[in-house]
Amino acid sequence: MKKEVFKKGLAAMLAVVMMLSATACGRPNDGETTKQSPEATTSGSGESTSAEVEDTGITFPLKEEVTFKLAYRSAADTDPDVLEKCAFWQELYETTNVKIELVKLPATDTMTKLNALFMSNQEPDGIFSSFMKDADIDQLVASELLMPITDYVKDPEVMPNFHERVLSESPKSLGYMTSPDGEIYTLVKYSGLEADFLESPMFINKVWVEKAGWKVEDIKTIDDLEAVLTYFAENDMNGNGKDDEIPYMVKADHSANHFEAFLGLYGIPTKNGAKENYVYVEDGKVIFAPTTTGFKDAIIKLNDWYEKGLIWEEAFTATADTFNAKYTGEEAVIGLYQYYSLSAVTSDQYVTLLPVKVEGYEPSWYVNPGSMGAKNHFIVTKDCENADILLAWLDQFYKFENAWRWAYGEEEDGRYTVENGVYKVNEELKKDKVAWDKLNQEKPAGSFLITQMTTAYTAADYASGKLVLTKEYQRLQENYQLYRPYLNDEIWPRPYMTADATNKLSELRTDIFSTVDMKKAEWITGKADIEKDWDAYCDSLNKMGVDELVSLMQQAYDTYMAGQK
Repeated sequence: MKKEVFKKGLAAMLAVVMMLSATACGRPNDGETTKQSPEATTSGSGESTSAEVEDTGITFPLKEEVTFKLAYRSAADTDPDVLEKCAFWQELYETTNVKIELVKLPATDTMTKLNALFMSNQEPDGIFSSFMKDADIDQLVASELLMPITDYVKDPEVMPNFHERVLSESPKSLGYMTSPDGEIYTLVKYSGLEADFLESPMFINKVWVEKAGWKVEDIKTIDDLEAVLTYFAENDMNGNGKDDEIPYMVKADHSANHFEAFLGLYGIPTKNGAKENYVYVEDGKVIFAPTTTGFKDAIIKLNDWYEKGLIWEEAFTATADTFNAKYTGEEAVIGLYQYYSLSAVTSDQYVTLLPVKVEGYEPSWYVNPGSMGAKNHFIVTKDCENADILLAWLDQFYKFENAWRWAYGEEEDGRYTVENGVYKVNEELKKDKVAWDKLNQEKPAGSFLITQMTTAYTAADYASGKLVLTKEYQRLQENYQLYRPYLNDEIWPRPYMTADATNKLSELRTDIFSTVDMKKAEWITGKADIEKDWDAYCDSLNKMGVDELVSLMQQAYDTYMAGQK
């Protein structure tokens, strides 16, 4: 069936699609301090650095040149001719005989422009689509404007590097990429750096702990922790003569320092409604956390701590700037907090605190689904010819050497050095923004134009010594190892959903999540009594359709599980 048949369907949904904001994948950037991508050193692997495809049904270089039009959105709004200065890009053409004509999409109203290309039959063969949300993909799939790439992705002859480097290490990635109709439409960018996906471990001020007469390793129960926090609240721990100590720092709508991070002590690995759906998975069953006994018990404890002055009084009102000022201040004012990483300013005062024991519960910690890859990094449009060649060409970027050269260019460019077979990023040059930007203009790496390429750095790369982490990431990896026994191995994968299911979920979330957020704030701050409210609260959520909300997510999770087979 031809595209024209679907134009009415697309036009009917276009208004919805245009309303979808085009934001890059990864952790939300809402003004909060988040950790950056790792800078690493790497030892030589002995593998070829060419773009040659080995052991596939497609032999590069092709006997005859094949051309593809690929669309991208550049954060720097850079024109594609910048790649004429990129040595790797030129080499890739010579070794594959695949010519790429890049189509620049505008940095703003990107989806509007892209939909206009579809409506006028001018869409490209493929799109570097990291700016798209799941809902954008769902709408294009519903309009039958994307090509299923399932057979190519699952074929190790077409995509050998993807199979060898991604699926061999993370077989769940197949399910993660699978749409509700059982097909795969998008490719992932993969990182096996475990430290990147542990969210909200506990960090405690060891200096204050010792002043309180404790040792960090002796804080083993929730009662122990409360005793230490109480000491923090009642004493001038930083010795500045001010009553500015925050025993437990929490910001309700934060991406990692939220109240739901505390639920891990009660066996509930989830995030809040602002960043997630308040759900977690146990024995294959999707569970809505705010109606569980564990949630209720945790809120009771948080209310007790709030009334005792152990929790930041601005937890529900502070802005991101206020939080950052406390977190990054030169003088430590925080006793305990949960976050991705430590503040660089006061990090020497803090150590990782293992989950403390809560009677009747076993801790279970949230792991970000990005551990299976970052979704939506490349899509193929419906009428693309020679899609197998295009996918084999993209598979080149899953090779370690090609991923590195795409990110950092050539050694002689100056972004990194090689000493005794170890590659090291030039941190001093990178700190000099003027010099770094000048280099990117004169000798750009491919990532200067397309920042989110379908690349892979695997856990094996790090474990083998090929990649050596910076000191910050060494510490984060140590945190991951400490928390490994407590991690939930049934990750909520934020699976793809149908367009109809997405719209229905959005409709249900409005009232349900507003109720949860309102009652949570009232209960923690003592404005309402959870014991008196609980039954009526659960009844109201049932009337709002919480069972249907969970059912929709269960269906999506089941599709994810089926996609792994």
